[in-house]
Amino acid sequence: MTFLTRSICPLKSSDYLDVCLVHDPSSMDPVIAKDGALETLQRMQEEGLVKFIGLGVREHEFHKIAIETGIVDVILDISGLHTSESNCRWLVTIICE
Repeated sequence: MTFLTRSICPLKSSDYLDVCLVHDPSSMDPVIAKDGALETLQRMQEEGLVKFIGLGVREHEFHKIAIETGIVDVILDISGLHTSESNCRWLVTIICE
């Protein structure tokens, strides 16, 4: 949390970040673990340091895991999720639930 606070301070025009993403983790375990990245970002969101939290990742399975936590506000697909029916059916299913 100190790193983010130090990152915001030089901005001077704002005391918060609009969006903060966990970027391309090799595993979701430390991201969703108790006191992991998402819980830390969620606390920062509650404190007003971050407005929206999310995940930027290639693995579509990681997208599913992040969405299922109910914590993330933003998913950045950096693999090129195409809108063909076969590629995004899982996402539409999750959104519609």
